[in-house]
Amino acid sequence: MRCSTHSGSSVSSYQLIMKNLGLIFIFTLFVNVVSGIETDVVESVSVIVGDSVTLQTDVTQIQSNDVIEWSFEGYVIARVNSDSSNSVQVNSAGKFRDKLQLDNQTGDLKIRDIRTADSGLYELDINSPTGLSKKTFNVSGVIDLASDGVTVVSVIERDSVVLPSGLTKIQREDQITWKFKDTIIAEINPAAGLFSTYDNVVDGRFRYRLHLNNQTGSLIITNIKPNISGLYEINISKSSSRYTTHKTFNVTSVGESTQ
Repeated sequence: MRCSTHSGSSVSSYQLIMKNLGLIFIFTLFVNVVSGIETDVVESVSVIVGDSVTLQTDVTQIQSNDVIEWSFEGYVIARVNSDSSNSVQVNSAGKFRDKLQLDNQTGDLKIRDIRTADSGLYELDINSPTGLSKKTFNVSGVIDLASDGVTVVSVIERDSVVLPSGLTKIQREDQITWKFKDTIIAEINPAAGLFSTYDNVVDGRFRYRLHLNNQTGSLIITNIKPNISGLYEINISKSSSRYTTHKTFNVTSVGESTQ
């Protein structure tokens, strides 16, 4: 009988502990919901050294009374205050000199020319009338000896060039855009069935000259002419991620055509 009584007492104690744990969990969840605090999520971001990356807020349009703040290792590096006359502020000194760009519509933070010293935790705080949300990005600069900032590509006039995407194979969730001087000239979005080049933009100078590698997303430009020299940028993001990586090529035509 003693054994039976002792066993029942242990079961009752266990049930009481589990009940208390459940109440603590519910109370914590209730406090977070009432206070409007969104649970922090850490997203890992790997960027080739020399490339750029945009960390996204998931905000489509900053609203009145919104305050968006970006910090690196605990120090504020960028801030958007919709109620302030000086609404957009970025750290223009120190290690981030001329490397930060803040989107004044969404608060997205672009970091140009990533270096290993730029690796670390980037924290996003969004304070709005509906509450406070936090996100953290763990950015790592990955060394690639073949990449160092803007890649300079010299092409003999009338020859062709391949601008590599850096991907070995396009995945279904990949979203890729190629731009020439901020104008989209090619897009890839396998999930949406999109695999297109736009050769009628920029005064039609790319007509019949743009092609995409259907395995890697690399851009092929044929019959290079001086009027299509300039900066080409590839932007790569995934539907499941909250960041976009960027690689820039400076293409120049050299020599003169004899034809």
